[in-house]
Amino acid sequence: MSLSLGTFRRTLVFSNDFSHRHLCQNPPALSRWSFNFHPNYLSNLLKKGTGKSFKDLLQLQKINKAAMILMKYDLPIPKVVEEVGYSSVTFFYKKFKEIFHMTPYEFRKNNNFQ
Repeated sequence: MSLSLGTFRRTLVFSNDFSHRHLCQNPPALSRWSFNFHPNYLSNLLKKGTGKSFKDLLQLQKINKAAMILMKYDLPIPKVVEEVGYSSVTFFYKKFKEIFHMTPYEFRKNNNFQ
């Protein structure tokens, strides 16, 4: 199946917007439901257009949402982890540190949340 450039761009924009609204859902179920594409096909399309898989983009969205929560609210970090859809605090810390090069606690401290 071949897509035109316009369709490809609309798919990327829609997937980004959709992932913002449905962070806690399962990516394979999400892609089948929202695009009627096989999850592997959608992931390959996104990888070609963005250099990242749908799973990677979704993880990035979750971590960015967590960063916004950390800056805005004084929720305990395990609650933030739950809010963005991670089940493992350890895994969340690992991903957060990969992206921001600091722990969530350090991030909150450096962004002057009082």
